[in-house]
Amino acid sequence: MALTSFTDAPTEPARYSTLSWPIGESMKAKLLSAYLRETATWCETTDTLRHFSYRSSPLITSSEPFLAAALALASRQLDLTTDHPYSISLELYQYSVHKLIERVAETLDASLLMSCVMLCVYEMIDSPVGEWRRHLHGCAQLFTSRGWNGSSGGMVTACFWPFARIDIWAAFLTQQQTLIPSDLWIRPDYPTEETIPLVDRYANLAIVLFSRIVNALAFSRANLDSDEQSTSQKNHQILILWQDLQEWYLNRPAEAKPLIYTAGSGGNVFPISVFGTPSAICGNTFFHTGSILLLEKLSSLSVSNTETGDSQDIIWHAKQIAAIVSSTEDHANWVNSVQPLFIAGRYFKDPFEQVTVLKLLVNIERSTGWKTSSRRRELREIWGFE
Repeated sequence: MALTSFTDAPTEPARYSTLSWPIGESMKAKLLSAYLRETATWCETTDTLRHFSYRSSPLITSSEPFLAAALALASRQLDLTTDHPYSISLELYQYSVHKLIERVAETLDASLLMSCVMLCVYEMIDSPVGEWRRHLHGCAQLFTSRGWNGSSGGMVTACFWPFARIDIWAAFLTQQQTLIPSDLWIRPDYPTEETIPLVDRYANLAIVLFSRIVNALAFSRANLDSDEQSTSQKNHQILILWQDLQEWYLNRPAEAKPLIYTAGSGGNVFPISVFGTPSAICGNTFFHTGSILLLEKLSSLSVSNTETGDSQDIIWHAKQIAAIVSSTEDHANWVNSVQPLFIAGRYFKDPFEQVTVLKLLVNIERSTGWKTSSRRRELREIWGFE
């Protein structure tokens, strides 16, 4: 059973069918409002069509697993950001899991897939990476068992990309490869798939490229002492990834470029970089983060960026990440920016830049509930603060 990774509880359908909602209608209304306002958007970073909020309205009344997962996620976020009188998040989480297992035994549809993704996000907020990577396995099995991916369309595509972002960061943090191989993420015709808005497609292509980078680096580490790949082969692979990433940047559509960009001056430690959509923010964040990871492996490259002239400068990419995060109040991108900010922050030497990054991470945790304390502590150690 694909969903058994979500719980160690027994799975007899008779037991689940007797469960009743752990909350009343007034609490449902409060949490549903919080879900639509905040936590649904976390799954819509590259989904302009808003499948988890606007387009999910029918599921709120027709799918108990979906509603329970949505309310559990909203409740968990409120637990971490407000003075919630008492926590019912765990009860909602368990109720959703039970209903999921009951339904999956009968059928598998997009509403159940959306529920699984939200429960993965629930785990990711403040659990150790080993925990939420374990829960990701169940979700990955649902995608692979049906051959679903980012090209499947509709709600399935809307579910795949938040799953993919979680898969990427779990792989990055554990120095392993993604649960679903990068070459299975999209079909070759994805860049021209007109049913998906252009800016969403382009952002998702940056995510695919970043997954390839994470997987290549993980493979290289796992085969460090092996003859399977020579140093020249590894460098060639990284160079190809670099070229693909720069091509993404140079060919960005207008929607994926900043509306306003100014160099840091006055009270601004970092540049100001304002984008028009969450997708544009997300795609550019992955571009700059991927560039840093590749530049760490190659000291010199034969490819130059004729548009900026700065593409081979790690510090430039690091400042762009900080600029993007500090120039937006989009919480969906804030929760995706914890690891990019850490990756960028390692290169800042100026105390004002360092303090600004720490403040950004603190603000992300206070506003969204996503834990940033461990990354802040690591940065302080790198900078010699403690």
